Amino acid sequence: MKRSKKYRKILEELKKQEKPKDLKEAVSLVKKAHTAKFTGAIELHISTKSKEKEYTVRGTVAFPHQFGKEKKVVVICEEKDKEKALKNGADYAGLNDIIQKIQEEKIEMDVVLATPNVMSKVAILGKVLGPKGLMPNPKSNTIITSFDIIKGFKAGKTTFKSDKNGNIHLAIGKIDQDDDKIVENIKTAINSIREACSRSNAQIRKLYIAPTMGPSIEITNLI
Repeated sequence: MKRSKKYRKILEELKKQEKPKDLKEAVSLVKKAHTAKFTGAIELHISTKSKEKEYTVRGTVAFPHQFGKEKKVVVICEEKDKEKALKNGADYAGLNDIIQKIQEEKIEMDVVLATPNVMSKVAILGKVLGPKGLMPNPKSNTIITSFDIIKGFKAGKTTFKSDKNGNIHLAIGKIDQDDDKIVENIKTAINSIREACSRSNAQIRKLYIAPTMGPSIEITNLI
């Protein structure tokens, strides 16, 4: 991929600087490496490894400091529980009508939650939700037994899942967000990913943070 002149200049400047001594310094460097004209995100990129040939690292993270817009949350539940779900922050809730709308892609959604007693009906959505990483799953804590958890997802609780190469990509803040808040979000995300790795017999190999547009900074030795 051909990089812009501005990108190459920033990359050369970063190479001349000493490696960051702590996470806050790394965040400061990432902000300087931001090349976009818009206010972008700061992303965490993690590569994992495992002795298993095929493995998936997945889970959820509830950031202490929110960023970006509220998420659209869909809850698939029995009709008698619909009002409870809506009162706790769900944008859409229900059973057969919700399943049909998801199949027809008539609902805007960032998170899909489901109660255990309807999972047999939710299974039909695998081909639609699976490729998007939205299929309710116990490993990502998206099969719920309490409707109180909806508020966390609405506020920004995020699911993550490694790709076929064992890499995880996760937004952890905004360029214009306070450095200390971004650092806390990074630490929270890494703790959640470490827990998910332990469940999958995997380990974190490398850690990087980067702006949406711009070179990355390695933080493997800072955690």
